[in-house]
Amino acid sequence: MMKERNQIVNDVLERRYINRVLQEQGEKIMIAQDEIMQSRGFSTSAFRSKNAKAIEEKLEINVKKLHRFVDMKTRKTNGVVATKKSHPIYNRIIFGHMNNIIFELQYGFTEAVKEELRKVDQK
Repeated sequence: MMKERNQIVNDVLERRYINRVLQEQGEKIMIAQDEIMQSRGFSTSAFRSKNAKAIEEKLEINVKKLHRFVDMKTRKTNGVVATKKSHPIYNRIIFGHMNNIIFELQYGFTEAVKEELRKVDQK
C-alpha cells in the first residue's frame, strides 16, 4: 500500500517536472524567435506570437502560417519551384531547443528536483 502511494506521488512529481521543463523551454523558444525576427527586420505585430504553453505533458506552440512561409527556402506555385531568401525563424529554433528539452527530461529529474517539488507542495 505504501509502495503504491509513493509511486503515485512520484508520478505526480514527474508530470509536474515535465510541465515545468516544457513551459520554460517554450518561453525560451518564443524569446529566441523574437530576437531572430527583430534582427532580420520582422518587427511588425503580424509576426508576433506569444503562445507557448505546457498542457498535460505537451508543449503547445501556436505558430502563424506566416512564420512557416518566411522560413521556407523554396515555394511551388503553378508547378514552378521558386527559390527565395529564407529566414530561419521557425525550424532552426524549434529543433535547436528540442535537444535541450530531451536532455533535461532525460537527466534532470533528480532526487534534488523531487525534493524541491515536494517542498512546493508543502507550502
